[in-house]
Amino acid sequence: MSDGLDHEGLRKLMRFLPEKAINILYEQYYHQFLRISEHFTHDDEAAKDIVQDAFALVWEKRRVLSRSDKSISNFMGGMVRNRSISYYLEHVKNFEDIEKLLDHAASGMTAEPAEVTFIRAEVAQAMRAYVSTFPRRERQCLLMKVDKEMSPDQIARKLGVGRKAVERSLTSARKRLRKYWDDIQ
Repeated sequence: MSDGLDHEGLRKLMRFLPEKAINILYEQYYHQFLRISEHFTHDDEAAKDIVQDAFALVWEKRRVLSRSDKSISNFMGGMVRNRSISYYLEHVKNFEDIEKLLDHAASGMTAEPAEVTFIRAEVAQAMRAYVSTFPRRERQCLLMKVDKEMSPDQIARKLGVGRKAVERSLTSARKRLRKYWDDIQ
């Protein structure tokens, strides 16, 4: 995070006046981290908890962080991002949310901050990697539905199969995705 903050000075301040260093971090980054977390969690209260936990962890690790070469703000940003993504993935319960996430990787068009776009792309890439392990027909049907926004009838015509076969493949793909998300929680 390039923000003009003197990270070496902040590390020194963290050694000798940790309360002041935390206050500076809070003033500089709280709202930025909160926006990032809210964007991923879609839950204002969870986002506040995640950001507060990040500040608490910095307080607990203040001695180690004050001697590290790593930027404290980058450490916090990574923690907020990762915990927010984890929260989101733990709470994704319906297939429509999963389809939107997959669709996001295909579209690439968004008005989100660059970091948020990058993180969403990472999650979508992981999901696409999992989808690539599906049986061929399920993978084809799901990706045609998500990427090309094709209806089951259109998919059936394109693949030369019946509509019921497409619906069974989509249902099976949805079950695999639900099981995958349940297993990683």
